[in-house]
Amino acid sequence: MLQNKFIVNDKILKEYVFKVACKNLIIWGNIIGIIGIALTIFYINKNNYFQVGLNLSLSIICLFTAYISPILMLKIIKSQNKKLHNSKSYETMITFSDKIYMNEGSYSNSFDYNQITKIYKLKTCYILTIGKIPIIIEPNSFTNGSLNDFLSIIKEKCINLKF
Repeated sequence: MLQNKFIVNDKILKEYVFKVACKNLIIWGNIIGIIGIALTIFYINKNNYFQVGLNLSLSIICLFTAYISPILMLKIIKSQNKKLHNSKSYETMITFSDKIYMNEGSYSNSFDYNQITKIYKLKTCYILTIGKIPIIIEPNSFTNGSLNDFLSIIKEKCINLKF
C-alpha cells in the first residue's frame, strides 16, 4: 500500500490548469489567432477593410480566450475548493492499494486502476486523469512508499496507459 499526503497549493493548481486542463485551448487559440492576424495583414494589402475588421476581431477574441480562460478556470477551481471545504485547507491523501482511494477533508472517492486514461509528468507533480477528473500526486510527499514504487504500480496495473 502506497500513500501520498500533501496540501494542494497554487503552484500545483496553476501548472495543472495551464499544462493539462487548458492546454489545447491555449494552443489552438494561439494558432487560430496567429492565422487571423496573418489573414488581416493579407486583406490590408488587398484593401478589403471588411475582412480586415472581421479577421482582426476574431483574432483578438481567440487570443483573449486563450489567455483569459485558464485564469478564470483557476479562479473557479479555487472557489469550488473553498465551497467544498468551507474555506479551510485540508490535506489530500491518495492511497494506492486494490484501488486508488482519494480523501480530502470530507470528500472521498475511489477509482479502479483501469479507469485511468492518462498520466502527466509535470514539474511540480504527476497528474492521473480519470476522464476529466484529475488525481494529483506530489512526488516528494509519499508517507508510505516512494515515487519509484508509485511508478511501478501504475505501470503494472495500467498496462494500456502510455507514459
